[in-house]
Amino acid sequence: PSRLLLLASQLGMALCQLGLGLYLHQLPPLGSPCPWLPLPLLLGFTASYSLGLASLPWLLPTQLLPPTSRAATLTLANITSNLGWFVVLKTFQDLQEYAGLGAPFFLYGGVCVAGLFFIVIFLPEGFGITPGKNNNKFFHLESTRKTKAHSLT
Repeated sequence: PSRLLLLASQLGMALCQLGLGLYLHQLPPLGSPCPWLPLPLLLGFTASYSLGLASLPWLLPTQLLPPTSRAATLTLANITSNLGWFVVLKTFQDLQEYAGLGAPFFLYGGVCVAGLFFIVIFLPEGFGITPGKNNNKFFHLESTRKTKAHSLT
């Protein structure tokens, strides 16, 4: 179910971003006949993001990777997430000024579509996988000193 939630999340985010980009691209000079339309699109994006992409990247490493790699994997996920938000915040206004009001939404919607393909192609379904089951697929860094606080068994 986690893969399905990520796919639904990415699809909803892509549709809302592309819809908002189309709305702003087609905006007549004197205003819009439907000035309320961006609100449900933004709410749909927020709901789609919260449905999967906001929380599942923190859950998937615990399902798919061995316990010894969790610290590094979750740190890398956090850095990547924060770096992505930083890039969006730093490029949004410049993209709007350079290419038009809808340009950032088309670009970010395209990134969401690329993420959808990434999930379909590369992400296995994590349902039913125990944390230690994938140890043979990854580097197994067994600590020589296991303490009770660090042991999962």
